[in-house]
Amino acid sequence: MNELVKVFEESVLEYSRIIRNGSIVALRHIATGKYLSARKYPRNSTKSDVIGTSIGTSIGTIIGAIFSALLDFHMVYCDDFGPNALWSISSSTKSINSAINYGKPIQLRHEILSEFFYTDMNEKSPTSNHFRVYCDEKERKNHWIIGNYHHQNNDDNVKSQDIITLQWKQSDVNKNILLRSHEFEDYQEVFAHDQRTGGNDQWCIELIGYRDT
Repeated sequence: MNELVKVFEESVLEYSRIIRNGSIVALRHIATGKYLSARKYPRNSTKSDVIGTSIGTSIGTIIGAIFSALLDFHMVYCDDFGPNALWSISSSTKSINSAINYGKPIQLRHEILSEFFYTDMNEKSPTSNHFRVYCDEKERKNHWIIGNYHHQNNDDNVKSQDIITLQWKQSDVNKNILLRSHEFEDYQEVFAHDQRTGGNDQWCIELIGYRDT
């Protein structure tokens, strides 16, 4: 009887970890422990406004490049967990609350900005000169694919605390493009790249809650 109860409890726990269409999630960078975050600045922001944020006060030589890249005054970066690290995950091919599967297209939408997370193949990231990532209010046809870092089985549901990769899929580009983060002294850049998969491409997806609608 105790064994049956244990199996039932484990089944309930496993079910509760499933990431679903409309879930609110956070993405923790494995190598640094920081979370994928985004922030929007007013159109009249200055360099000193950007420097004075929580991402650090001594960014120094790279801040000019970062600021010049903020043409729409959005910054995607990694930071400690907080409101700027919350994203909703959705799939246009699934009904609300349906399980999200590996290998299927998804969109990530920032909870505060209410804007979608994308890669711009035509723009360079400000520091590493890879592909720039950004948030945009327009929903586009391009999307992300969630991969399991440890195996290639795409039949499984994505679950909270899984170690994942995020692959950018663009209809006119035939490359393996992954989301990566790299830590500098006071700033952790986020970008997409088409190089060999490595440790800085690992993210832990954490379930924060569910949407009712």
